[in-house]
Amino acid sequence: TPYYCINVPVQQSGLPWRAQAQYLSDNEGTIDMRTDPSLSGSFTGLHPMGLLYCLSPVQNAAPRTPQSPLPARGFTLHLRAMHEGAVLCDKEIRRNYLTEQSHIIPVQDQNYRGVLYHPGSIKAPAILVLSGSEGGSDKAQNIAQMLCSHGFAALAIAYFHAEGLAENLDGRALEIVERALEYLSRRDDIDAGHIGLYGRSKGAEMALAAAQRIPGIAAVVANSPSAQVLEGIKGRMPSRGSSWTWRGKELAYRKFGIRDLLKRNPSSDSLHHPASTALSCAIESENIKAPLLMFASTHDEIWPAFASMRALSERRVANDIGYPTIAVPCTSVGHMLTIPWMPNPRYPSALWHTNAQECARAWKTTLEF
Repeated sequence: TPYYCINVPVQQSGLPWRAQAQYLSDNEGTIDMRTDPSLSGSFTGLHPMGLLYCLSPVQNAAPRTPQSPLPARGFTLHLRAMHEGAVLCDKEIRRNYLTEQSHIIPVQDQNYRGVLYHPGSIKAPAILVLSGSEGGSDKAQNIAQMLCSHGFAALAIAYFHAEGLAENLDGRALEIVERALEYLSRRDDIDAGHIGLYGRSKGAEMALAAAQRIPGIAAVVANSPSAQVLEGIKGRMPSRGSSWTWRGKELAYRKFGIRDLLKRNPSSDSLHHPASTALSCAIESENIKAPLLMFASTHDEIWPAFASMRALSERRVANDIGYPTIAVPCTSVGHMLTIPWMPNPRYPSALWHTNAQECARAWKTTLEF
């Protein structure tokens, strides 16, 4: 029985990505990726979505530049089945984040740049999406597009490192969140009583810090959160100031240590020792008057998100605030929890299957929340 190689190149963010796997067909030359395992290549084992999750860039990414406010609705896959160097089948498939009925609405504000993705229905529930320390809004827009495909109006915003905005994550005003929420609530096609907040990494820190100060938020999702306000970042160095301000005043913050900088890790486990929840820089999650959903990994390589999630949960339980708190632990994927079946070459390929399952579980829980 012949062995077949399936090659899957894709063009994303201007760079080619590729994955391949070798399969053993049956006597009729048929391969079913739902039942036939990959024997070698970008991954091994049985999973029909393995080629998608294990895509990796063919070359290193170019230096960061201010990002486009309107990324593509999806990307194109080129599927190619080969045997002993000969191409047996070549097919192009479009993988979309958005449905064709969705509306894309650019949003301009003096303090942020945004894109609203609306499913087209009247009075849709809405979610404001905040990305992390990479700046811009590309990752937030991918999340927002997927939320839109499930019936939410989702506004993804860049709050730094975008055209016309501050270059660094330093002293960014939490009023940015307030203004974006107000923009959503004023729209006739948004259900103003059901506007939530989603943040990942530094965006989760921003979302939590803002939600404890801004009333009326229907729900908050914090992906890989911090339990404290941390020092800002200028390039790869600490900014010597807080990441956030509120009403013109800098929020109390935790400084980075030199050891953390040498390790290129902006915070260590010591930052989230249980005693540190009493510090002035601690996020007062008990003051978030909304349901709170959090995801965090026990193996987070950027900061101790799991300990943060636990501290944030404990504050809310201790104060009996009357709003549900759901804390979802992950044990494999690390800091970069992505939407399901998106390429995630950051982690060892040996863990790809567990990582993919955890991302899928986190996304399913978000939609059900």
